[in-house]
Amino acid sequence: MEERLNIVEKVVGLLLEPRKTLEYLGKKPDLLGPVIILFLVNLFGLPIQEYSQALLQSVQLPASRALTFSVQIFAAYLGWLIISLIYLGLTRVLGGKANYRQMLCLSGYIQFIALLGTLIKTPVLAISGNLITFSPAIFLDLQQRLYSPFGAFLERFDLLNLYSLFLLGLGFIIIAGLSKTKTILLLGFFWIMGTIFSVLGAIIL
Repeated sequence: MEERLNIVEKVVGLLLEPRKTLEYLGKKPDLLGPVIILFLVNLFGLPIQEYSQALLQSVQLPASRALTFSVQIFAAYLGWLIISLIYLGLTRVLGGKANYRQMLCLSGYIQFIALLGTLIKTPVLAISGNLITFSPAIFLDLQQRLYSPFGAFLERFDLLNLYSLFLLGLGFIIIAGLSKTKTILLLGFFWIMGTIFSVLGAIIL
């Protein structure tokens, strides 16, 4: 009988047996797991977002947390649909063979790494009042880390973000069938563009 993995086994597998798990997701892509993961990322990440916003004197916190979360979760799901479509288009241009459902599954399950980071950071923030990071930006003060171009650049080296990028690349190779060379070039493009947007965002703020 063919092995069947539940959602918990899939997300644990991304940490312990990423290649085997991604092969399974490629053969049996599901969307329920990503929907749940994205919901939890935004639910548990809300205290971190509010804390970060409170550091800016000019930012007024929304009166309704429910409204904030509703807008945030809508944006998260919309972003998931769009980024998966971008992944599909770029991998197809490079000769990949994945379909849209597979890209939705891949990009959605990778968000578990963001959820893992949130589950670590939120309790620490609640207990100690400190917002920890897994990047070299840990040596900067909080204001510089969150709102300076240099801090935004250093945050791009966050260990969890880099592992997410690794999983994305491995997924492109296993699920989409891209070569290692094309995958490295594509990941480099994503990292550089993400870095540019992060630094520009810090400059604007």
